[in-house]
Amino acid sequence: MLLVLGLVLLSLSACTTPTVAYFPVRHDSGISLLLPNYGKIVLEDGLLRFKENFSDTSYLLIWPHGFSYRVSGSRVEVLDAEGTVVAKTGQYKLIGGGPASSVEYYTGEQPPVPVPGPYWAMDRTLKNLYPWDYGSVRELAVLLLLVLAVVTIIVWFTMRRRRKI
Repeated sequence: MLLVLGLVLLSLSACTTPTVAYFPVRHDSGISLLLPNYGKIVLEDGLLRFKENFSDTSYLLIWPHGFSYRVSGSRVEVLDAEGTVVAKTGQYKLIGGGPASSVEYYTGEQPPVPVPGPYWAMDRTLKNLYPWDYGSVRELAVLLLLVLAVVTIIVWFTMRRRRKI
């Protein structure tokens, strides 16, 4: 009975819809720093943040002009100005941009909720770090085929070299 109750509670907790309290977006497409940073997109206290790899630093992201978000299942998806999903909570990314002194400077507005720093003003650089972070099966299939081709070439050269010796 306890096992059934535990499974029910676990399934209910997995079905919770994430809530985004504030999604800061730049009010213009001005110039950004071009510093690279590696980490994970996370939702903390209703704010999309970037948790750096190998550090406890978690930046509140100030997204580029035209970006938006939507909730899809248990994840938050970030869309670029064309409506393409470019990031999801839980994904590891390489991002560009740089540290920012305040949210108000980039957004032109006072945030409606408290937004603890530090802040990161993003440019449009958003790249996946790991194969499982790719958005579609086709992208993952192309990546796997590329890896298979490289391995095949290495094996072929190794076998050819052994025959000459």
